[in-house]
Amino acid sequence: MKRLGNALMASPSLEYVDATASLPRAVELRERARQGGHIAAPLTLGSTRQAGLELDKTFATASRGRLHGGYWIVSRENPGYDIRDLRSQFWAEGSRRFARVLNASTWAGWADVSFGDVHDQLVTGGASISLDTRVNPAFPRNAVVRQRRMGGAVA
Repeated sequence: MKRLGNALMASPSLEYVDATASLPRAVELRERARQGGHIAAPLTLGSTRQAGLELDKTFATASRGRLHGGYWIVSRENPGYDIRDLRSQFWAEGSRRFARVLNASTWAGWADVSFGDVHDQLVTGGASISLDTRVNPAFPRNAVVRQRRMGGAVA
């Protein structure tokens, strides 16, 4: 029970958007996925209802590879049409550092959207490469930071 209590994080903060109140990320359960990773299960209540599972793992090798992915289901009230829309989304992303200053990543995702009588699916994917010569990102003196993202969506 003590371990579960230490893993549970609650951050109640009210959000007021479009004349609707929401409780964003009201409860988030974090558990270490061995060393260098975590599992999060966010839950949001109110006009925007969200539940999901996120996995994040950083590998302790020299390349500092990282895997990130998850699944969300979100239901929002649209006050203009007085209809709720339902969205479910799955995504995965992998990144790897090839040199101290070069990082490459790729991602893929799938989303299912329902709004009233309209139902659609969307597949996204892409890749990015970045060059970052900063020694300390908080103090970027005499550094070069460039990123190129390529990607797209198929409905």
